Amino acid sequence: MGAIVRSAALRRVIGRSTAAAAFVVLAATSLHWLGYALLVLGLAVIGLQWVLDERSGRQPELALLAAGVVGNALAEGEVLYAIAGFLLIAATLNEPELGRVAMHDKVTRNLTVASVPPTPKQYALPVNMALTAALAVAVVGDLPAWPFLVVNAVACAVYGIAIVRYLGRRAGRIDEGVDQVRVAVEDLAPTFALYHSGPKGSEYQVTMWLPYMERLGRPFIVILRERHAVGAVAAATTAPVVVCGSLLALDDMIVPSLKAIFYVNNGMKNSHCVRFRHLTHIQLLHGDSEKPPSYSPVTAMFDKVFVAGQAGIDRYANNGVTIPQEKFAIVGRPQVAAIEASRGHIWDLTDKVVLYAPTWTGHFSDTNYCSLPVAEPLILELLEHKATIILRPHPYTASNLESVRQLARLEEILAADAAKSGRRHLWGSAATTAMSIVDCFNAADAMVADVSSVISDFLYSGKPFAITDMTDDSEAFARMFPVARAAYVLRRDMSNVGDAVTQLLETDPEEESRQAMREYYLGDFPRDRYVDSFLAEAGRYI
Repeated sequence: MGAIVRSAALRRVIGRSTAAAAFVVLAATSLHWLGYALLVLGLAVIGLQWVLDERSGRQPELALLAAGVVGNALAEGEVLYAIAGFLLIAATLNEPELGRVAMHDKVTRNLTVASVPPTPKQYALPVNMALTAALAVAVVGDLPAWPFLVVNAVACAVYGIAIVRYLGRRAGRIDEGVDQVRVAVEDLAPTFALYHSGPKGSEYQVTMWLPYMERLGRPFIVILRERHAVGAVAAATTAPVVVCGSLLALDDMIVPSLKAIFYVNNGMKNSHCVRFRHLTHIQLLHGDSEKPPSYSPVTAMFDKVFVAGQAGIDRYANNGVTIPQEKFAIVGRPQVAAIEASRGHIWDLTDKVVLYAPTWTGHFSDTNYCSLPVAEPLILELLEHKATIILRPHPYTASNLESVRQLARLEEILAADAAKSGRRHLWGSAATTAMSIVDCFNAADAMVADVSSVISDFLYSGKPFAITDMTDDSEAFARMFPVARAAYVLRRDMSNVGDAVTQLLETDPEEESRQAMREYYLGDFPRDRYVDSFLAEAGRYI
């Protein structure tokens, strides 16, 4: 079941097959109970797809389900129900056009110009799902048809007006007047922009850089390409935030005062902005790790690539990616400046706290370094050493239902131990919402993590850490991930978990090697002026 949920292709097959079966059974047979059961299942699959990826469109499947209800209504001689269903089908099939309408709006926050209201696209799919379910209930329950007829007619009218206005703007027949958002941004005269495009849940990639953008002391704007990020980003800064769904909307935000654009990932839509060659395009990324995104060939398209330390440069060459040396700048990683140094040798400490920070499964099997499937022996071993555990998973963990199940099992173990031993383990919102990742670093005396940027960040503390090897090839692992030379490596089968945890919490033979590794990954900058290197280098381009 977990594999089915993880596979978008299988979800599509199930959704389409269920919708088609529901239509056939409702429209062409007398097994109405089966048809409506299939309809419920079809709505559940569509809802699951929308939750996992709100950008996914399921209009054909939803239209088939509504058509099945129409067929059932016609078979029963209920003409008004059928008309209501036809209106619902029309509204559903026009949803893609609403997407094109939404792309040309500019949503703003922290700007003197009021934001445009949400377009119907933002709520079209859940509304259409609810209307389909309501119509099915009405037919089954023999409820009055006219309320559903009116509601569906209103939905069609709202969608239709939005589409007509969009087509009118494109044809030049509707004058929207002066672009007030463009005027307001020009008046602000920003010298640079922070740019982001990414799926829901990736807002942290932007928010981690906002405090340092503000410390540059120049006016700037945040350009987002998707609406879902606007609330979280706008709440984290006083700088104007503008969502540009289309290329035309983006063009309007490239005002004459701009000198540079900063990027936080290698998202596909970055190319929409890099085409403005009169600007300096600077890649920051959102973490320093050995994962493929940290040495992607796509990075070569930027004018400058800011890296934390020499490791950030070497990993490109080590993985066959050629980028001219003059494009790189070693600037440190400002986010680690708030990480506190260790409070002493690990073997001298009592009541030791260990942070376990597993990564997520990733989009592809060759980048899946998640240790959650094998983590239970690790947690039990840490508890055997009387450690207090902070369990903080990657923000994307919830995208994989199998990972959610595995995480829940670990939380059950911690809850049981807390009740038995009195140790104050932290998990769930206490470790993810109430605490930042830096808070977790500072509260911990040691860490266990997977291949991810949290390893590089944690190096700044000087505290011991273990890393999971999920590759089943220890020699290749050491070559691919140099940071493992300063870590205690846990094998995939956890066969060495006892020895590794003993070294992590009791003997710590790698204490001295971590200092050299820290400079290699995070740069050789004094602690009291660590952020200054980034501010000085970024300031050169704005």
